[in-house]
Amino acid sequence: MRKKEAIAITKSLRAFSVQELSPMVELGSSTKYFRTVVKPHIDKYLHLPIKLRGIAILTSDLKDSDGVDIVGNIYNTKTQEKILLASPKSLMCCNILEHVEDRVEFSSICSRILKKNGILIITVPYSFPYHADPIDTLYRPTPSEIHCLFPDFDMEYTEIIEDCTYWVQLKKKGIMKAVVFITARIIKNLIWIYNFEKYKKRNNWLLWLRKPLKVSFVVLRKNR
Repeated sequence: MRKKEAIAITKSLRAFSVQELSPMVELGSSTKYFRTVVKPHIDKYLHLPIKLRGIAILTSDLKDSDGVDIVGNIYNTKTQEKILLASPKSLMCCNILEHVEDRVEFSSICSRILKKNGILIITVPYSFPYHADPIDTLYRPTPSEIHCLFPDFDMEYTEIIEDCTYWVQLKKKGIMKAVVFITARIIKNLIWIYNFEKYKKRNNWLLWLRKPLKVSFVVLRKNR
């Protein structure tokens, strides 16, 4: 998750009451260390404002680590049962859909977890380089295409969040560091040159040195 993305989500959620959102479950939340140290803007601009409003937020991830309330694979029925026990009014799924192979099943699970009027917050890269975690299916949907995955939901909010280019992001560390980083990454990816398709995927981030990164963002409400 990027800083602009965290800010945009927090801003959009102001349109909903605490009673509509709480308790909230975040799927694929990663660990407390990731949210507060690796990407501290997640805690500062998203989790903290949500908590300050009095919204209870439970985290869920595959990783069994500090800051993960519900550990398990969302495709596992036992994990789903744990989430259902929390009776969530809202689900937050940020940058997950490009990392799952069965998007239709994922959308069905979200629909089963939420009751009528439940709120679903989703972000997915729209213009973004390949990033395996552990896979990247290169799913890069528009907000409307995301909505099509969730026929039981109405669109409440939609936005394509535009951020800076990858080069601008790297330059913040200093020109020389940026150049060294780019060179080192290109050399590292040479290991995949025997497999041209993988080589192209792992080096397509070079395209975003000059074009802005973008994320599709939707807020949906279950209608039945």
